[in-house]
Amino acid sequence: MRTKRLQAFTLVELLVVIGIIALLVSLLLPTLGKAQRAARSLQCASNMRTIMQGVQLYAAAYKNTFPGSPWTSGAHVRMAGTPASLIPPGVTANSTNTNCPGVVSYFDWISPVAKMLGYPFDEGAGIAARQSRYLQFLRPSVFMCPENQFLTTAFGTDWGTLPPPSYTTSADFMFIRNTFGTNGSGYPANASAHWGYLISRTEWNAPSGYKPQMNKVGNASEKVFLSEGSRFINSSLVWTYNSTVTSVQNGGSHSDQRLQVSFAFARSRMLFGYYGDRTVAQASGGGRWLLPAYRHGARHANDQRDSYKMNMAFFDGHVETVNVTQSVNPKWHSPKGTEMVLNSTQVVPLSYQAHNNNIQTTTFVVP
Repeated sequence: MRTKRLQAFTLVELLVVIGIIALLVSLLLPTLGKAQRAARSLQCASNMRTIMQGVQLYAAAYKNTFPGSPWTSGAHVRMAGTPASLIPPGVTANSTNTNCPGVVSYFDWISPVAKMLGYPFDEGAGIAARQSRYLQFLRPSVFMCPENQFLTTAFGTDWGTLPPPSYTTSADFMFIRNTFGTNGSGYPANASAHWGYLISRTEWNAPSGYKPQMNKVGNASEKVFLSEGSRFINSSLVWTYNSTVTSVQNGGSHSDQRLQVSFAFARSRMLFGYYGDRTVAQASGGGRWLLPAYRHGARHANDQRDSYKMNMAFFDGHVETVNVTQSVNPKWHSPKGTEMVLNSTQVVPLSYQAHNNNIQTTTFVVP
């Protein structure tokens, strides 16, 4: 009788198989990573479309106005000191960090939209209630981009280390026209009494008769309500957020000046997934300037400028993924008829020229 010999893999054969598997995994992982990032980008866009449904519901319920303005959803908490002529009928201007019912700040668009979409939250006036609703909407939800993975520490109100809000509105749409001139720092006159922060700057002044209403912004398909961004970066290049009511400065963590502003359009690169100028951020007034979040394109510094991408939600409800050059279109971020002065410290000329055949000018009116 003949004995059968069991055949086994040799050590060399096993190592070859393991090597092939490792090679296949190394080839597949980048593809898998790209697919995951693409899925997160789509989820972000879906979030923004849902948010815009809430904005439309708010407009239908509140005489065609939209949320997130001290003249609409935030009017009831404006600072004492606002001139009587600027206070809507029935509004008591008495906000403080401990007396702010229903919203987190003047420019909080999230709480009003959440209410329209049926999300329950603590609507109390005290600081604990404000913190509760702020924290609630920073957890995974329709209000958080799944690519937003940064953690930041607040200033003004110590609410701890949190992810910054994912989406911010354009402050230009939230203000009314400045007829009071400016103070020595370029802000509207009487800004020191806080109400000056609630009207336009003369460098990007809202048109006469403008109000934060859907029918006042211009072509809704060409006007951006939400961009991806985070309001503040300090002089040490640490991201922070503003959760205070009484120090709103252009919207705190919910709203801000838009991408055509010079310090947002600078041509250097910054942190991965972001695009901005570190030098300007460090040198300008403590460095707390908007640097928008391009989360869905390049993830590393010093990449090609237009490889950085972000999602934007327009007033008509549609969402687009855009690159840097597209995103700074000044027409998108201000109401039709806004008067702009182009200079090196405010509305950067390059943002205008990039979308107007390189025409050289110092002023223009937003179409």
